[in-house]
Amino acid sequence: MSLLMWAGANPRTNGPTLKDAEDEWDLTTALQAAAYCKDVEILKRLKPDPKTDDLVQLMITAAGSARTEVVRFLIELGAALNDKPNGGSTALDECLSHFRIESFMYDFHFSSYRSKSKASKYAVSQTRATIELLLEHGALWRPDDKEQIGRVRRSLLECESEVTLELVERLMKHSASSKEDITELLRTPSMKKQIESLSRKFMPMGFDVRTTKQKLEDKRQKERIQQWALQELTSRYNREEIYKAIWAEPIQHVAKRYNLSDVGLAKICKRLNIPLPGRGYWAMKAAGKEITKTPPLPRF
Repeated sequence: MSLLMWAGANPRTNGPTLKDAEDEWDLTTALQAAAYCKDVEILKRLKPDPKTDDLVQLMITAAGSARTEVVRFLIELGAALNDKPNGGSTALDECLSHFRIESFMYDFHFSSYRSKSKASKYAVSQTRATIELLLEHGALWRPDDKEQIGRVRRSLLECESEVTLELVERLMKHSASSKEDITELLRTPSMKKQIESLSRKFMPMGFDVRTTKQKLEDKRQKERIQQWALQELTSRYNREEIYKAIWAEPIQHVAKRYNLSDVGLAKICKRLNIPLPGRGYWAMKAAGKEITKTPPLPRF
């Protein structure tokens, strides 16, 4: 490269094209090729100019190949991240799809040592690092349509479930995406099955990605806990005794005998299906006014 630069080569022009050549690199400038390289020093030596060079296109090339340090250098030069008409980042779009490429390359290099499996967080570490860098500097994920979301989903399906969880956490942390787009990303049966083991970690972020089987099991578990709690209450408190006591005197007096607050005893009565006197009942009784008839203790 040094010799070419010394000889006056222009890194901003396309290279020589062979007749009938179809290789896309024949139509690529040295700047674009340098943005694809892992070594950021190559691009630095070509000295891209923010005033004349298309830094956005260089950024898209670098991000689409998960060249983290090249992306960092272009950001420092002032490359715009959110270049799409809808306010999103093409560079981030390209980088999100790179999960699939990096997982494939990792599997290709190590196929002789291990069987085919989902790519781990380590296997797609370059893509993860580049995405985090873009998000830290304000890149926004604004997919153009459901097909674009589908491409990202297919890339994530090549990876272990922790990769999807981390991506969603980062998008939410940086407010880089709408909840609707993330919901669409996670909605398919294949994705829900993939992240099934981590589904409860998505819930604090507002995403219920449980499968039908999980929802049914959670419902049964909740019913078992409620039943256990109810059995615990009935073993500690006698419904008949509490019912007679709270209709004989104000609940505040009864609660003290159980070492409870009136609010606490009222909650227990609700759980045990014990009817309570209405507001003003004892004041009306003390004033000699007509009061409602004591309701019977319902079956439990």
